[in-house]
Amino acid sequence: MSRRRFCLLVLILPLAQTAAALANQVFWNASGSGIVQSNLDGSNVSTFRFEAVHGVAVDPNQGRIYWNNPVENSLRWARLDGSDVQTIANNVGTGDISLDLLNGKIYWNANGSGIVSSNLDGSGVGTFRLEAVAGVAVDAFHDRIYWNNPVENTLRWARLDGSDVQTIANNVGTGDIALDLLNGKIYWNANGSGIVRSDLDGSNLGTFQLEAVHGLAIDPIHDRIYWNNPVENTLRWARLDGSDVQTLANNVGSGAMALDVAFVPEPGTIFVGVVVAVGIGIRRPIKCKRYAIRIFSLRIGRGMLSG
Repeated sequence: MSRRRFCLLVLILPLAQTAAALANQVFWNASGSGIVQSNLDGSNVSTFRFEAVHGVAVDPNQGRIYWNNPVENSLRWARLDGSDVQTIANNVGTGDISLDLLNGKIYWNANGSGIVSSNLDGSGVGTFRLEAVAGVAVDAFHDRIYWNNPVENTLRWARLDGSDVQTIANNVGTGDIALDLLNGKIYWNANGSGIVRSDLDGSNLGTFQLEAVHGLAIDPIHDRIYWNNPVENTLRWARLDGSDVQTLANNVGSGAMALDVAFVPEPGTIFVGVVVAVGIGIRRPIKCKRYAIRIFSLRIGRGMLSG
């Protein structure tokens, strides 16, 4: 007879006590000359890094920022406090970056000629796709990667194993891509002249904003989209319904963007999570803590992001 073992994990986290450690920041490429950062409201603007930069991406789980250097043709990372700067890959092209934190992968546009991937530490470098590429964005929860092709003027997707390649939109411009998985939307820079969006399958296509645009980043938890305007040299935001457009910072360069965002509740809020992990037919003890935490993070995460 099979036996069942139960692991009960109760998470009681006084999030107000940890809120101070959750730094909500926006990082962007300052016209290719470095990385600038600020708070999400545009305050406390400062230079994070001085060097040639193209793509930028943040891993808030590990507290790291990734970028590529088009002069040295290298992929690099650092801690979010600026320490531990390392080159993790060389001579593999540079361009927009997207992280797959679920599977521990990083994807980037290799000089517009294809998509390259590696593990997050830079090992296992390989070519994912050979074709003209501009923006790149990964949706690991739905097992997809999106990119646009500036030669064909198309928005495309594929499975993360490279299969099921499809064109989901045509003749709508190409550029930086940002995903809103909470609301099932994809946004992209339409040749620098505005922001276009659609559902994740390319349906319900429409123009979100008409103005000069470079980088894009989505914060669905706080109902905001960020972009910078390379003509006005400004950092801007709007609500995801297009309202409340504001300029947050001026004269700080423009380029690829990434967010380090955590949801911080009101003071005194307590989060309680109860997780039950069930092992069927397992004759040795389950590592309850590790197993339950994985179930909690992935199952709850998938439920939130299923659209």
